[in-house]
Amino acid sequence: MPAHRKWRVDDAYRDRGKAKIPLILQAKDMYTRGLKPKYIAEELEISVPTVHRYINAPVDDRILRDTPRAVQGRKKIYQQPRDISRVRKTDNPVDFIESDDLLGVKMFPMQKLIIKCFYGLDLDEDERKVLARLESEGKTTYKGQKKYRELVVNAGMKGGKTPLAGFINCWEEYELFKMGDPAKHYGFLPGKEVFILNVAVNADQAQMTIFAEIKARVQNSHYYKIHRPIDSTESQYTFSNNVVIRSGHSNSSSLVGKTAKVVDFDELARFIDKGGKYSADRVYYSLIRSVEPFKDDGKIVDISSPLFQEDMICRLYNSSKQIDNMLGFWLPTWEMNPNLPFDSPNLQSELKKNPEAFNRDFGAQPSSGSEAYYKVPDRIDDCILRSTKESPVDSQGRLKPWFKGKPEMLYCMHADPSVRNDAYGLAMGHREYGRRKANTSGINYRCSLIPIYSQTLDFKQKTCYK
Repeated sequence: MPAHRKWRVDDAYRDRGKAKIPLILQAKDMYTRGLKPKYIAEELEISVPTVHRYINAPVDDRILRDTPRAVQGRKKIYQQPRDISRVRKTDNPVDFIESDDLLGVKMFPMQKLIIKCFYGLDLDEDERKVLARLESEGKTTYKGQKKYRELVVNAGMKGGKTPLAGFINCWEEYELFKMGDPAKHYGFLPGKEVFILNVAVNADQAQMTIFAEIKARVQNSHYYKIHRPIDSTESQYTFSNNVVIRSGHSNSSSLVGKTAKVVDFDELARFIDKGGKYSADRVYYSLIRSVEPFKDDGKIVDISSPLFQEDMICRLYNSSKQIDNMLGFWLPTWEMNPNLPFDSPNLQSELKKNPEAFNRDFGAQPSSGSEAYYKVPDRIDDCILRSTKESPVDSQGRLKPWFKGKPEMLYCMHADPSVRNDAYGLAMGHREYGRRKANTSGINYRCSLIPIYSQTLDFKQKTCYK
């Protein structure tokens, strides 16, 4: 292309086909809405110079004529005034979700139980029995009938976690709709936008998971036929009362600082930044502050299948045991989704192909550091000498006094530090001269030490201290 010639959308249309046109138009639209190029680059996962090139490119009329209307920037879908007084009012989220004249979706029994527990609704006799069983098995942190602020669902894949989060989003938007002017109700400045944020691992995931569930409800429910959004993009719905439902990804800085009544984290255990580092903690603690202006009305929803024992979703579930306004559920796929029982052909096929992955992804049983490397850890246990003393670690996690080396022995130690999320491996061994028979060699001890979070392990003192 000659240096004097200005880059045009027409060049992309001719040289690269139509694939980039929606991205160019989306960048232009985001820029006109006041987003900075840096944030646009993060949202669209392109470079900042590319953003500048896109937003400065003239748009040829022929391009707009040949491009589907849905990708020509913000699509105006509010065609005529609607009589929103025809929307039936209810204070029961289950009634809202399942009634044909509102959202019109029939939930799985476990989804309904979770919704009822989260919002402090009365349970029927069968639901109380199920809840009692879950409590006895340690699969829930239910603390009595009341409204909770944060929901943690650590469950297997294909269990219905994502639709569950979508139902909660729609209910919370309905609650804001009933207020008329949410900004006035909460004492904000007139016209201030109130957000419902959905955060996923990347931009594609953000649009294909929770936001896709919301989109399906907007397009197919009776409620949203009356109360329609006034604006729509690939990742956002805007309503006439300044309520915005928006999806984003874990590497986006444009989500930080929003005033959000609800923040959802989809597959939180798998949040990885562009450098390949685990980013769940950073994203989570940056965005949960967005709900603070709403006090007890603000909601945080964390859904994920586990990845490893100390990942973010597992830690949040453990936190929900102590924090009064957090509610947690830890369930395998077959307890969440009645259409996928454990003995179903699909799950049994997955089990036969890879038992370890099956237990993690569908059974919600995260791998420990040793199980991630040793596929059959029982074989390691078989090598442990049964004639050795008892465990060298006492009930308080300290090494027992007798556990010390012999001065005449040469000990070798190998440490394998964790780069990202693995356990810190530490092995020590020695050779006992004079014992040449194979059956006298083996492993004396195999221990797994789980240190207290944010504390330091002091090998010299043989204990943990703050």
